[in-house]
Amino acid sequence: MSSIHVHSERSARTGICIVWPAWFPGSTDRELHATALFLGTTDTVDYTKEDVEAAIGRYLWPAWTKTKGNTLFGTNHDIPVLLVEHTNLLTITRNDILDRLERRGIHASTTFEFTPHVTIAKETFQGYYPSQIHLESPALWWGDERVLHTEHAKQKAAAA
Repeated sequence: MSSIHVHSERSARTGICIVWPAWFPGSTDRELHATALFLGTTDTVDYTKEDVEAAIGRYLWPAWTKTKGNTLFGTNHDIPVLLVEHTNLLTITRNDILDRLERRGIHASTTFEFTPHVTIAKETFQGYYPSQIHLESPALWWGDERVLHTEHAKQKAAAA
């Protein structure tokens, strides 16, 4: 499976994140993802999208992982997330990406402890908790440019 780049219907987003695009059967949230790192905003950094993509490299990732419940994250505890099992590989991959970025002078803005989870958009979250979720290789989200999971990309193409 491979992810594809798309421009989101939303606009004026400037965030820079490295994510694992995610999907589960029945999912309608095209931007379902697990965040590895938040790097800042496109209007404040002194590096390019291509610099980050070169640092990320390639991973042979696509895999299913079990979920182990849900909770709310965020300053206001209003962002629904699914917690995932087998977080060692996610943590190792995140740390490898972080090392690769730092060797190129690119530093993460995040100072929070890494707690592997999959963020579910508030507007599409409906209380369903899948027992497994599929994650694809780490990808860059640069402002409005989002990489969708292959299955969500297929759904979008079929709807067009």
